[in-house]
Amino acid sequence: MFKKRWGAGGRSRGRSSILAVLLVLAVGMAGCGKTPKTNGGPAPVKAIGPPPLTFGDKFYDVAAPDHEHIWVVGYFGAITHSRDGGRTWARQQAGTVQALTGVSFANNREGWIVGDQGTILHTRDGGAHWEKQKSPVVDQKLLKVQFLDEKNGFAVGTYGVILRTADGGSTWEKSL
Repeated sequence: MFKKRWGAGGRSRGRSSILAVLLVLAVGMAGCGKTPKTNGGPAPVKAIGPPPLTFGDKFYDVAAPDHEHIWVVGYFGAITHSRDGGRTWARQQAGTVQALTGVSFANNREGWIVGDQGTILHTRDGGAHWEKQKSPVVDQKLLKVQFLDEKNGFAVGTYGVILRTADGGSTWEKSL
């Protein structure tokens, strides 16, 4: 019955088709896993640490105090910064794993970030160092922050919380 359906050479054509597919796959994968040629020089160095952006990142807010400096904040304490208008990005260390949901910069050096569990972070050096500020609402999620200048700012959160500072965040007080 097999010969009637496929003809006299049916088995050998089937085997040769499978072999052809395997040969194409083997040739296509031959270059996989090879190291790049260095022409006798040192091998390329891979970057250490987390990449600046990953597929799994979840970002919640962005601040751009000028055309060159941009900060993006998000899930699991993610702070990502660009110094060249968004062409390249670098991670900054938040010192927290809380979700960061709001960011505001008064200029390209001084900024604030807010997030889960009342998190408030502040930098004076463009994000090279972030320090925690004392929050009066550690049981609430702060969603957005906005600074009018280096001293006066507001943060809003869940359950109608509104925070205000007049001293750059050294002290935050609840409004209402």
